[in-house]
Amino acid sequence: MTNFIGISQTLKITVMNLRKLQPAMATILFISAACSGNVGEDALTSVSPITPDSVIVPVATAKQLVANYAPHAGYVVNAQGDTSSNTRALWFSAEQLEALLDRIRTDGGDGIRFYLATYNDHYPDSGEAYVPPRDQWGHHTLLMVPTREAADTNGMVFHQDYYADYAYGQESIELRIAAPIENDAAMCPPNCPGADLIEPPLP
Repeated sequence: MTNFIGISQTLKITVMNLRKLQPAMATILFISAACSGNVGEDALTSVSPITPDSVIVPVATAKQLVANYAPHAGYVVNAQGDTSSNTRALWFSAEQLEALLDRIRTDGGDGIRFYLATYNDHYPDSGEAYVPPRDQWGHHTLLMVPTREAADTNGMVFHQDYYADYAYGQESIELRIAAPIENDAAMCPPNCPGADLIEPPLP
């Protein structure tokens, strides 16, 4: 009986050690495949962070959600009287997102809050700190705001906005190391090629 318990404990420890080694083994296999030029989908999948099923949206559902938004997007009439669909999608480069995330991590932040926003219908010729391209006036956009973990007096944890104030080209003294509020997304329309979830496709 004593030997059986000992063997059982040994097997349990061995299984636990194998589980701990799995990520390291997967990384070694991936690096080996990369060096030999044989990086396939299986190798990439084995070392990619696992996305919880609860946050994955099936393609058909995603298309339906995008279609549901269409009537809410509305239309924009420009100065010449031309009507166009309001913003249906926005694109940010990987470099911009990575740079923002790197700065948020450096600042001790915990995430990004996306604000739905709309540009003014008109901007004066001068005096404004931020003026978007004219073909984006009146269109919806997204603002990316860094957040930090915070807690209220009752101990409830939440994500607190924090940002540097660049309104006049200077950061606020209190938040001079903080990341700024960012925008500058490529809008659809007019830049819609590749936005496959919008049906029918926009020009």
